Amino acid sequence: MASEQEASLTDAQKQIGNVIVGIVTTGKLKLVYHVEDSSLGLLPENFGILLSPPNTAFTLFGKAYVSYIYGTPMECMGTEISAKFPGPQAVFSPTTHAPLAFHQRTCLSTDIADNDNDVPNSFDFSGLATVLKSVFDSVTPSFAYLSELVVDVYNAMGPNCSVLLFRSFVSRVSDSMQNVKRFENLFALTHKEHIQKSISQRLGFSVTMGDAASFHSSAEMSNLAERFMSNASADSPDDAKKSMRLLLAGPKSAGKSSLLRFLINRFVTQSTNRQIPPRIAVLDCDIGQPEFTPCGMVSLTIVTEPILGPPFTHHLKKSPNPICQCFVGAITPSENPNFYLKCLDYVYQAYLNLPTPRPPLIVNTMGWTQGKLNFFLTEN
Repeated sequence: MASEQEASLTDAQKQIGNVIVGIVTTGKLKLVYHVEDSSLGLLPENFGILLSPPNTAFTLFGKAYVSYIYGTPMECMGTEISAKFPGPQAVFSPTTHAPLAFHQRTCLSTDIADNDNDVPNSFDFSGLATVLKSVFDSVTPSFAYLSELVVDVYNAMGPNCSVLLFRSFVSRVSDSMQNVKRFENLFALTHKEHIQKSISQRLGFSVTMGDAASFHSSAEMSNLAERFMSNASADSPDDAKKSMRLLLAGPKSAGKSSLLRFLINRFVTQSTNRQIPPRIAVLDCDIGQPEFTPCGMVSLTIVTEPILGPPFTHHLKKSPNPICQCFVGAITPSENPNFYLKCLDYVYQAYLNLPTPRPPLIVNTMGWTQGKLNFFLTEN
């Protein structure tokens, strides 16, 4: 009986008016999709609900908004996706960088004790149906059929699976970039194990089992993030003059930018002390490959939301918030070290002038961490 049910839930598809609702299977993953033909100049309602069984990682290609729906929480590049932090979060996985992977987040006993409701107490697909009704406030035949499929897949998949909503990311800026011949394949869906091409192109994203080609966080990165959050949470208003600071230094291609994004994402979504606003300051000293500005600039930026994508995607949404920027006019400090240090000091003063309690500060350096720069950083 179970095998018959699973067979009926494999690559099913139904046309309802101008909407196609169906299921695509890739490995152990199930994607229940809703694609619509545009009409009257309106944007089509294209999205997919992904159901991932326990202990399964998957990789995303393309761009989308991701939201938590039900089941076991997940994590992506340090970002928690759960009932506490449901999203939506903009996710960008272009062909120019390592694709983003999603993993189920391990729930600690303290999480359960705090009654965060991240994970249902029992295998309750009636609860999932209730959540779906709240997500899709419009009662249409297509939404009703989609909700029915999702509940059936969840029932067949068993307990402890994760349910995420992926909506198409529509932006004139990102779309216009792809109109330039050099960048036409920027978000191309070229992986061999995608969901079928006709569906993935309309959704704007695709998923595949596994995380072999994606970014992998190390145990050292997780330990550093935990220590950073613990120390930042321990700061009291009495210590406002000396907020928590973390310096990222290392040679070129050591992974400083990836570590920076991981730490930011972990802090703004998983900080245990919610009395401290989930915001973090970034002093970016890397004028060759800055995270939040064009090249040649030193900047101070306040980040309040996860950054899931490479630098050129950060400004496709409201966060981050630039506080102070200084144009150095070069991509290496060696051209004018003294002026570079003056710019750095000017931007750092903007951080010191923030109202207290100031947010924790991460300093993103470039390869040059000796001599005058080393003295400036260690003294401040």
